[in-house]
Amino acid sequence: MSENPKGRTIEQYAESLGISFAPPDPVLQRDLEGFFKAHRKRGGGTADQSSFENNGAAVRAACDMGWINGLTSDTVDTTRPPVVMWLSSLVNQLIAAAFDVPGE
Repeated sequence: MSENPKGRTIEQYAESLGISFAPPDPVLQRDLEGFFKAHRKRGGGTADQSSFENNGAAVRAACDMGWINGLTSDTVDTTRPPVVMWLSSLVNQLIAAAFDVPGE
């Protein structure tokens, strides 16, 4: 867990802002297709992007999909980078977990 200067975890800090990650359960093919279409629309996934740009695009796309509460794609620009990075890592974990075989 990431700590901020006040000793709170990034999860606690995001929660204090009313931000939470609420992906679909289970994740279906249409969810991933929709996310990646939104990600491309938001400029994500290009080789010449910084990690900050790619994290922002991933979080905006997740907002577009309704996976993030308390944040919109329009307000990502005014969100602290550690929160964006944390949310982006949750999106990446969700995508990786979607490839797990059910029941394994």
